[in-house]
Amino acid sequence: MKKIIWKNLETIGRREEAFLTKKDKGITVTSSVAGSEYSYPVTYHLQLDLKWAVQKAEITHGDKTLTLSSNGEGRWSKNGDHLEEAEGVVDIDISATPFSNTLPINRFSWETGQSRKLDVLYIDVPALTCQKVEQVYTFTGEVGEYRTFLYQCRDYETTIKVDKDGLVVDYPEAFQRL
Repeated sequence: MKKIIWKNLETIGRREEAFLTKKDKGITVTSSVAGSEYSYPVTYHLQLDLKWAVQKAEITHGDKTLTLSSNGEGRWSKNGDHLEEAEGVVDIDISATPFSNTLPINRFSWETGQSRKLDVLYIDVPALTCQKVEQVYTFTGEVGEYRTFLYQCRDYETTIKVDKDGLVVDYPEAFQRL
């Protein structure tokens, strides 16, 4: 089991503590995000296959829970009902955490300068609504023991730094790993 702690650079006092466990049949991630802008902690539990594709995601805030299930190949259900608008999507992006960036980074092998345009299921926290959005990751190279990726979504872009396990170390002006 690996413990990861991120602090939020935008909201004083907001912090995430995540636990990642990798076993023969898959990867599980359990996390809690607490901080001043949320009246209740946001928790999420992810079940991933060994290729980092989401099988199940459960995100909770207060008395609201969003449960998503996927076959890992782009067919989703939301709270048990088929989610047609997510057809073809493999990855999710939970707005409260930088962990989501790990999913597409670890699903692929990367060469310097290589870009990938991906549709992801963006989950807004604390509303727990979801919508399909396009994101672009470009592997910009290695800096010491870290890899860097230009991340673009809508009109936003930043360069994130990840460790050898694909976990975010620095997400400028948003998250920093402790």
